[in-house]
Amino acid sequence: MRSHLLLCVPLLALAVHASAQTTQTTSDDFRVSIDITKACEIIAANDISFGEVSPSASQPTATGNVQVACSTGTDYTLGLNYGQNEESSVRHMQHTTLGATAPLIPYTLSSNSGHSVPWTNSGVGLVSGTGTGVDDAISHPVYARATLAGTEPPGTYEDLVTATLTF
Repeated sequence: MRSHLLLCVPLLALAVHASAQTTQTTSDDFRVSIDITKACEIIAANDISFGEVSPSASQPTATGNVQVACSTGTDYTLGLNYGQNEESSVRHMQHTTLGATAPLIPYTLSSNSGHSVPWTNSGVGLVSGTGTGVDDAISHPVYARATLAGTEPPGTYEDLVTATLTF
């Protein structure tokens, strides 16, 4: 029996050694990443209406706004073109039914309520900002002022302006 026991000890050692080899481990690292891109969009560009105005109103004013949302920390500029009825870098509204037979009504768009900073689509006329998150709209007021001669035929006058967001 002792000889059987002596034979079992080496077999037991071999079994423990084989068992130790099957439980070895190895490891390696891998990265998990995401690249967030800059993003901006115009959320809303609200129409500006002077409402019903008497021709004697001279320089009626109205206000609208353009809302933008950009990813956090994204710098942007917001420009407004001169519209469809621009003449010599002056915006104009045209009579919707009389068209070219009626006089044009000149108007300005400004980024401040004093109308001293014209809002254009280049240079110092651009409005700039920095995004605070794509779910956080930033409102930029647009201050409009029309110049009436007092001789305009009654009716609706309008223009179409394009807002451009660059980031």
